[in-house]
Amino acid sequence: MPRDKRYHTVKVLIETGHIKTFAQIFEHIPVSVIYRDMGMYYSRFKRLLQSPGLFSIAELSTLAGFIGIDPKIIIGLAYEQYMKRRK
Repeated sequence: MPRDKRYHTVKVLIETGHIKTFAQIFEHIPVSVIYRDMGMYYSRFKRLLQSPGLFSIAELSTLAGFIGIDPKIIIGLAYEQYMKRRK
């Protein structure tokens, strides 16, 4: 499990309501940290960020595990961003 302290910061920000969108997570943790921790290639991860609907539930659950929150929260944030971009 990753030990980057910024994951805990994101957890606190999500729990207190300061992070309301999936994209805001990456304002606090660099993309490079997350894609390496998840064992993904940069190009694929960037593509997934542009279309969050392409993330698998397993990938979003892994990210939720890094942050230390319920996977439903991350899945919900990704879903909301997907729906906004779809319109």
